[in-house]
Amino acid sequence: MNESKSPTERTPAPAGCDVTVGPAAAQAKTQKAAKRKKRTPPARNDPMRVVFDDALKGDRLLKRKHRALFEAHPEVFRAILAKARGRVFRMKPGPPADPLISRVAREVALGARVEAVFKREFPHRRPGDEDLYAMALETFRGKVNKHIREHASLKRLRDRRKRSTAEPAQPDSAHD
Repeated sequence: MNESKSPTERTPAPAGCDVTVGPAAAQAKTQKAAKRKKRTPPARNDPMRVVFDDALKGDRLLKRKHRALFEAHPEVFRAILAKARGRVFRMKPGPPADPLISRVAREVALGARVEAVFKREFPHRRPGDEDLYAMALETFRGKVNKHIREHASLKRLRDRRKRSTAEPAQPDSAHD
């Protein structure tokens, strides 16, 4: 015969199981849940939510595209992303420009030689430091040229000077 138990009867717990969840434990859980703040998700048309969702999509795409690197070195992958984000979302334009480089770049754009200006600005040169001097001069020249490249007015000055010195005036003999 088929014996059926009433729904209120409890079946004994299997051996080795700790059954401590009773009415008091359930009440404590509901009280903890009530104390927690309920966060309402922002609306879908909220601009902050849209930006967040777009950032998630982009990061998920990068993670999928470069899965091998992410799985092999997750810390490196995250560091690369943090560095790239820092460069893209930089709050300041960078370190302030060196006033010496700005002044020398203007002189060079107007026709001065970098070597002459370097010797004038850094006159203390010890004998035997030729290699160090050459490296310092190249670094200085690079900084000056970079400053000229990044400033359109200085670039125009330099280009105008180069054109005027590169093409000497030649008589036009075709019209004689």
